[in-house]
Amino acid sequence: MKKQLRYLSHEDILSMNVSFETVIEVVEKVLTEHSEGFYVNPPKPAIHPDPISFFHAMPGYLPRIHAAGVKWVSGFSANAAKGLPGITGLTILNDDKEGFPTAVLDCAWTTGIRTGAVSAAAAKRLAPKNAKVFTIIGTGIQGRVHAANFQKAIPTLDTVKVFDVNPKMVESFTQYVKERTNLNVINEPTAEAAIRDSDIVITCTGKITEPIFDRNWVKKGALVMPVHTSGWTKDYPFKADKFIVDDWGQFFHSNVEAGGYYSKLPDPYAQLGEIISGKKPGRENDDETILDHNYGLAIHDIALCQRLIKIAEEKNIGTVLTYMDTDKNIV
Repeated sequence: MKKQLRYLSHEDILSMNVSFETVIEVVEKVLTEHSEGFYVNPPKPAIHPDPISFFHAMPGYLPRIHAAGVKWVSGFSANAAKGLPGITGLTILNDDKEGFPTAVLDCAWTTGIRTGAVSAAAAKRLAPKNAKVFTIIGTGIQGRVHAANFQKAIPTLDTVKVFDVNPKMVESFTQYVKERTNLNVINEPTAEAAIRDSDIVITCTGKITEPIFDRNWVKKGALVMPVHTSGWTKDYPFKADKFIVDDWGQFFHSNVEAGGYYSKLPDPYAQLGEIISGKKPGRENDDETILDHNYGLAIHDIALCQRLIKIAEEKNIGTVLTYMDTDKNIV
């Protein structure tokens, strides 16, 4: 019997025009599975070829939807100066009955879009009521995804304040956002100016080894969502009214046990899935300053890739490859 898998390139995935709303639907379902304990998502092991770059292996399994696989992803912040994407890699899906690989997908789009969708799902429950102004620090892929799509989750938003140390990136970002939204884009001269008086603050920088953002710049009642754990003063989790993470085991391991950004952390108020599923309330009043750290779950990648493969099969998108004939000897 010939075993086959479907390969989806970056271009194949873009051609499918999957909506941001669909991705939010997927990540919310996964977070509900997480809150009910129907998942396997071990802390991601890392390789660091230099202090600001990484390779992550991200295995995950959702037994109730039979989604199993692994993402092998790299993050190289210095690529931006070369005109190259910082996040690259592949995701492999497997059949959970016999173990055979069933699909291989480029992971750049899925990584970018599911990260923004998790932030959006969180913001729907955690943002202050009638939020109008949000901040983006860092104008790379994550900055663009968040800025271009956040109104779909928080329709009251009308202004995005932006800061990046690279003026050319800010110029490109501004054009990108204005082509896709009706947001008023304000380019700020400093990170502090961008953060002050903002209802939602999203930091999308690459890895930062020392704090450069001060919690005292954040107005009372704001929602802060660091896409990467680093950059904020390290006491911030202790000072926020609510400190929330997507997966406490992975977050604690990567940021404390494995020598990550934090040396110590308080117990979180909740894991995000508990809020999505209604087990715990999200924002309870306008004065709560909330810090929501979503470190990134492999199960989000696996579930989203499963959805993409289903669409690709229906539309005959991608390349089908034969990789093994089980009727022949392996050696």
